[in-house]
Amino acid sequence: MATEVKIQLIRHATVILEHHGHRLMIDPMLSPPEVYDTLASAGPFASRRNPLVPLPVPVESLLNTDAVFISHDHNDHFDVFAKEHLPHETNMIAPSRDVRTYQKLGFNRILGVTDEAAVPVPIPGCEVDVVTTGGKHGSGLVGKMMGKVAGFVMRFGPAAGPRLTVYIAGDSIWCPEVDAALKQYHPDIVLLNAGAAKLNMGDPITMTDGDVLNVLAAVPATTKVVPIHMEVLNHCRLTRAALIESLRSHGHAADLESGRIWIPNDGESRLFS
Repeated sequence: MATEVKIQLIRHATVILEHHGHRLMIDPMLSPPEVYDTLASAGPFASRRNPLVPLPVPVESLLNTDAVFISHDHNDHFDVFAKEHLPHETNMIAPSRDVRTYQKLGFNRILGVTDEAAVPVPIPGCEVDVVTTGGKHGSGLVGKMMGKVAGFVMRFGPAAGPRLTVYIAGDSIWCPEVDAALKQYHPDIVLLNAGAAKLNMGDPITMTDGDVLNVLAAVPATTKVVPIHMEVLNHCRLTRAALIESLRSHGHAADLESGRIWIPNDGESRLFS
């Protein structure tokens, strides 16, 4: 029997992965629109407040998921609203280096994960294990200022197989760490934080269309690629339409049509097996 995972983009980097009836939320940014300051004074959404758009689902439906994964402690991945409204008993999975940070907020069920070995998600019957991966949140001085980030590799299904491997690259540009994760884990599905986010100085701090093309060149033609992280914060300058145009111009029209490349709208979901 094939292993199935339903993936739903909520907004920005917030994603729900559903397996065996369990709902796992990635990087919750749950606030209403325009409550946070602008992040950039240039680009298609110059000087607008964030988030640009509302959640596509009632926020109440996101406050009692079975587990929450947090890649890093930036407000657009674990925002003030989520910190204040998620129950402190929420099963939380985060890089081990960040566990103490979240404990200080009152969360008391945190599994620290490293890149050394996969560990099972502590939910009975869930059949998911997870390991972290590295990345670079930009280049040069800006990249150093952005601090450490992580991705997740999640393997769904029984240990004896068949399994479905999902790689969530996190807030990273194309870099040796992302390339290494693709080579080591051979994911079936890759979620990429695109948007070409750029502050008022320096180069992009998340994936550009060129970075997405690099990922596509590095994986087999059977690997599904899902760019997200667009049109929600005003420093994300790459729109869905611009990414689609770039992919078509670089020979990926058929991949877009077939669904091998899926660029979801907020709220949209798809079942993978």
